[in-house]
Amino acid sequence: ELSDAIPDSLPVSFVGKQLEKFELSPSSLQQYLDCPLGFYYIYILGIPTVPGEGGIFGSVCHEVLQKVFEYMKRSRDKAFPEREEVEILFRKSMERHRASFGPEGWQQYLAKGEAFLLPYIEAKVKEWNKEVVLERVIHTATKSGVPVSGTIDKIEFRPKNEVVLVDYKTASPKKEHWRKAVMGKTQGASVWRQMLFYHLLYEAWDHRGHRIRETLVSYIQPDPISGERVDKILTFNEEEKEWMEALLVDTYAAIRSKKFEGCGKKDCQWCTFVARYAELQNLENKEIEALDDRQ
Repeated sequence: ELSDAIPDSLPVSFVGKQLEKFELSPSSLQQYLDCPLGFYYIYILGIPTVPGEGGIFGSVCHEVLQKVFEYMKRSRDKAFPEREEVEILFRKSMERHRASFGPEGWQQYLAKGEAFLLPYIEAKVKEWNKEVVLERVIHTATKSGVPVSGTIDKIEFRPKNEVVLVDYKTASPKKEHWRKAVMGKTQGASVWRQMLFYHLLYEAWDHRGHRIRETLVSYIQPDPISGERVDKILTFNEEEKEWMEALLVDTYAAIRSKKFEGCGKKDCQWCTFVARYAELQNLENKEIEALDDRQ
């Protein structure tokens, strides 16, 4: 109902029920930090969000990368597929998502895949580690009392019981993606926080004693200026890990306490909706209401 548009209209018991099995993930953390009211709509009311064509293309890239590694694992000599086979995998994946693209977007992202994804894979098969786990979905992990979850694109197993956590990005690489948090002042860039989250998530989940050597953000698109491929290594010190743990604890506590106020940003769709809803509440017609015919 429209009355549910305002968080204060829902009883705490309802929020508690919705959060019974809730696990904080990089996406839900990011949404709460962006706008607690938006978090309320998506994770409490369950309003579905529809990814744009860029998001669908990102899913296609992840599907193709996963199938490339699955091909290698099935291969008798552990060989990756040739470029022609990768192109077939890409076009099949695009076809599965064709309904999500408009005519112009379809042509644009087909060209983008051929220009960036296929050359990326062709270059990387020469250096990729083959001892990997792909698309590892982690649930039921707890960090500092906070239930956490997430999907790590790739876990590479290295000598000396070490692992590397890899996340693929289809966006163009930018240095601001890796901006660290300034303790007590800023929260850092979303990609930096995401990889720090994965670091803590894996530590909380893994019981085999693996040591995280590093996290790696691998960009499918090359640097727009230099044209070079970008694999950004991110490592985290104890102070940064403690900072993230505190952020998880504070955010989870705020969510459980039903703190869903709007962010107040002018371009926030969720805050704009509530402001518009408040205006509509004032468009009452007392004469019609007095008829009480419920039609």
